[in-house]
Amino acid sequence: MKNKIKIKCKNLNNLNKLIFSGFKSYSINYTSQAMIASLYLKLRNNSILNIYSETYDIGPWDELGYLVFEIISVEKTDVNFVKLDKKWLNIDKIEKLIYEDEDISIESGLVIKTGDEELIIVSSVMPYNLELKAKFLDLEFKPECYINRYERVNFKIER
Repeated sequence: MKNKIKIKCKNLNNLNKLIFSGFKSYSINYTSQAMIASLYLKLRNNSILNIYSETYDIGPWDELGYLVFEIISVEKTDVNFVKLDKKWLNIDKIEKLIYEDEDISIESGLVIKTGDEELIIVSSVMPYNLELKAKFLDLEFKPECYINRYERVNFKIER
């Protein structure tokens, strides 16, 4: 039987509804080795969505990452947010990035689209870290698997 590992949501309901509401700004939390530990998105309602990666062991010295989402309080975020273009307040589409082989199906990332732009959030080749790709970011992009190995699956709207 194939293991199915889904995106994990802590202390929140209707993740896609939260993301579809749009976001105003972002902040990246780096590790001491300059890897991306988490991404904070300030949502339209001013709540802060924290996104990070955890791992699922599939064998000795072998694991795959999946995303975790949680709402955090402003007091926990002693960070500077970078304002985004207003187009990010209107999200057109969300897709899950799913890695699948004969033994496992794991939701390793999201693609958030607005207009002609997209934000890719996916587990990194480095365990417990993220990779981000968007026009507004100037970052190296090294996802855990080749990006074309992930199946893009529509994340249904629950409004």
